[in-house]
Amino acid sequence: MESWHISSAVVTCGIIAQFAVNKYQNAEFKKQIETLFKKYDEHAEDIVQLQTQRKQYLTIDKADDVYLRRKEFELFEKHIDRRFDTLESTMGKILTYLEKK
Repeated sequence: MESWHISSAVVTCGIIAQFAVNKYQNAEFKKQIETLFKKYDEHAEDIVQLQTQRKQYLTIDKADDVYLRRKEFELFEKHIDRRFDTLESTMGKILTYLEKK
């Protein structure tokens, strides 16, 4: 055999080997990218869940508003109770006055 045949066979084998290595590396690279995207999707879902939970937490402003509304309701309730008490006592006085006549 001539030397150029050997050289061309070696080069051809080298090129084929390089294609095989590139194909393997591309497959591994695709696997790595897929795992990274899966991890990214999981983390994105976790981030969304944490943001929604954070929005649902009771903040100081919300707590103050709830406390003030509750206190206002209690004061209004006391006011209405006093009104009914005075109305009841007034009706009682009117009834006793009418019974005496």
